[in-house]
Amino acid sequence: MIMLEDRNPLEKLHSPAAKPVIRILLVDDELVVRNSLKLQFQLEPGVYIVGEARNGREAIQMTAELNPDLVIMDLLMPDLDGLLATARLAASYPQLKIIILSVQDDLQTQALAIAAGATDFVAKRDVETLLEAVRRLIYQNRV
Repeated sequence: MIMLEDRNPLEKLHSPAAKPVIRILLVDDELVVRNSLKLQFQLEPGVYIVGEARNGREAIQMTAELNPDLVIMDLLMPDLDGLLATARLAASYPQLKIIILSVQDDLQTQALAIAAGATDFVAKRDVETLLEAVRRLIYQNRV
């Protein structure tokens, strides 16, 4: 469990008119995936990574502690998988947005993710679609 809350979320904003910050919790058991996502989001204005979790249990704990706007959740993880964690988070935090990110992107898996409470589902190989989904959420938060 890695908490990044001590950084100033406004560091990345370059002007008072910049987009508002969307606070993201990254959840994936693979460090390389989390690091890759962090690098991608560093280039996105208005995005702030508040923390990282390695499994669903950590995601639930960190959501309570950090109050993110968005959780980007892997589907297949040890201890507590992404579907169960998503269902628990969606029940406890109805305003929370959750994007499932998975190598399994068949229609049945997507339907299970949405039924569990995910806001969106993105294949891991499609980073641009993930960035577009996050940009949509930033825009929706501005309205």
